[in-house]
Amino acid sequence: MDTLNSRSRALVLVDYQERLMPVIHEGAAVVQPGASLADTAQILNIPVPGTEQNPARLGPNPVELKALCSETLPKTHFDAFEDGLLAALNEANPALDQVVLAGCEAHVCLLQTALGVSRAGPRVWVVGNACGSRRAGDHAAAAH
Repeated sequence: MDTLNSRSRALVLVDYQERLMPVIHEGAAVVQPGASLADTAQILNIPVPGTEQNPARLGPNPVELKALCSETLPKTHFDAFEDGLLAALNEANPALDQVVLAGCEAHVCLLQTALGVSRAGPRVWVVGNACGSRRAGDHAAAAH
């Protein structure tokens, strides 16, 4: 049975940006589980980096969510690893072998980041109810 180990994991919150959330299918319902995950991660002393896709255009993550992140990485690639996420994760936890992901757009940025994490070696866990896409079908496609 696979289990999560708090000593060797990180939580990454991907692109919960203010300008993006109004167009995310059930966007308000996606942010709350992400915030709950980050609260729990802080209690367990798990690093929580966040990402923002092109923040100059899409704006920042909501203040309340950004406050729960240990750092926020701006990015221009769909895969956050292309913009330094791996280095940030390794700096936060050199023993990293598990990464929990939550965020938006599930079928693009979150999926590409999950694939980047997986290629780098850590086990990837995605929390479906803390992920969103503009269309429900895109979210469902990302889950398969």
